[in-house]
Amino acid sequence: MERSVIFLLSPIVVAEIYAGAFQREYPQIEGLFAFCERLALDSETDRQAGIYANRYRKVYQGISLEDYLLAATARQNRCPLWTGNRKHYPMDDLVLFEES
Repeated sequence: MERSVIFLLSPIVVAEIYAGAFQREYPQIEGLFAFCERLALDSETDRQAGIYANRYRKVYQGISLEDYLLAATARQNRCPLWTGNRKHYPMDDLVLFEES
C-alpha cells in the first residue's frame, strides 16, 4: 500500500521563514514551498487562536500569538502539527507530529 503525504503550509510559517532568510535563499525557499499546499487563515481559526491564548497565556509564559495561530490552524485542518518546540503547544486537543 502506497501512502501519500501532503505538507500543509500556514501563512504564519511562510512569514516566519522569510523574516529569517537572506534574499539569496528565496529561490530555494520557494522551491520547497512548491511541494506544499498553502492554507489560509479564516475566522474560525482566528477565533480558536484567541481562545487558546485566553486559556493558556497566564500559565504558559512565552507562547507567541504566532504559536497560537499555528495550533489553531492544525486543529482546524485536523492534521498534526510538526514542530521542534513542543513546549509551546500544551493544548490538549492538538495532535503533534510524531517522528518515527
